[in-house]
Amino acid sequence: MIDFEIRALGGMTTAFDTKPEELRNLKSPVPIGDRIIELNVENARLRREIDYYKTLTNEVLHPLLAHVRFHTQGLLSAIQRLDAKIEEANARLTFPRPTVHQSTINEQAGYWKALCEQATAQLELCQSQNRDLKDLVKSAAESFDEQVMRNDILQMQLDQHKETMAEMVRDASDKDYVIAAQEFLLGAANDEVNNLGRSITEKNGLLAAFQALDQQDQTDQGQPQTKKRKIMR
Repeated sequence: MIDFEIRALGGMTTAFDTKPEELRNLKSPVPIGDRIIELNVENARLRREIDYYKTLTNEVLHPLLAHVRFHTQGLLSAIQRLDAKIEEANARLTFPRPTVHQSTINEQAGYWKALCEQATAQLELCQSQNRDLKDLVKSAAESFDEQVMRNDILQMQLDQHKETMAEMVRDASDKDYVIAAQEFLLGAANDEVNNLGRSITEKNGLLAAFQALDQQDQTDQGQPQTKKRKIMR
């Protein structure tokens, strides 16, 4: 075996082996000069890659690590501040034993809180009653409209009966029968009108009762405010 040692640029050493039988089979000797040139080119390429990665490390990796360290420190500081806030909140939740003055204030606060809750409940009740009253008034108005419509229909029927009676008077020879029939129809119409009047009167009474109840609810709403003024005096 024949060893060839070639020293390339930068002190790098490359060795390769060639067997004697391989040398005998070659038509020409090994081109040592060309091989040196190829190795020098490869060495230069490797050096350029090394320089590139060094530059990448200095320009990208180191700033990235510094950025990560900076934000890590910021997060640690934020966690410390949050822990301090939690400790402060826990300290505030541990109330000291109240003094006599504080007990009086707490009793007054409890009284005002209870009064506020009572007023809120009363307001909700009044609102519910107002909704019920609105529904009842709406129902009464619809019933009144129905009665008015029935009255209009009755008036049309009465006019039609009058025309029929007039035709019967003109055509019939028995005037007594015509008069009795007309009186019967007029009596029925008067009864229907009276029933309609009573229904309207009942609806008006119901509406007045609803209005009185609404006024009483409004008066009840003003009572907590009166108590509040008396207490403050």
